[in-house]
Amino acid sequence: MNDFLHFLRVLLFYYFILSGTFFLISTAIGMIRFPDFFTRLHAGSKCLVAGGGSIFIGFIIYEGLSPVSLKLLLLIAVLFAINPTAVHALARSAFHSGHLPVSPGQLSSKKETGKEQSDE
Repeated sequence: MNDFLHFLRVLLFYYFILSGTFFLISTAIGMIRFPDFFTRLHAGSKCLVAGGGSIFIGFIIYEGLSPVSLKLLLLIAVLFAINPTAVHALARSAFHSGHLPVSPGQLSSKKETGKEQSDE
């Protein structure tokens, strides 16, 4: 029975680590592929919280109940509190400084001409 619980714990650990890695790779791809600041910020914030949280949960499962797992729980709470707040502050300051989101019409014209159009 003890071997089965150890196997289950390791299996859950790998599941959470791999799913967290998937989300973090999605973050990197979103940062490269998305067209403007606001969509890149969205990809970065959502996937980073999901990926980081999933990896931390995987390490909590692997570690078991210990002071280290309590510290990891605290890190998850900090990640879930600070990341959305920081992303909101970045998006709000960019919007108020005049950086507007790209509209779908601007995206299609960029693809047709192959050039970046300036806002000036």
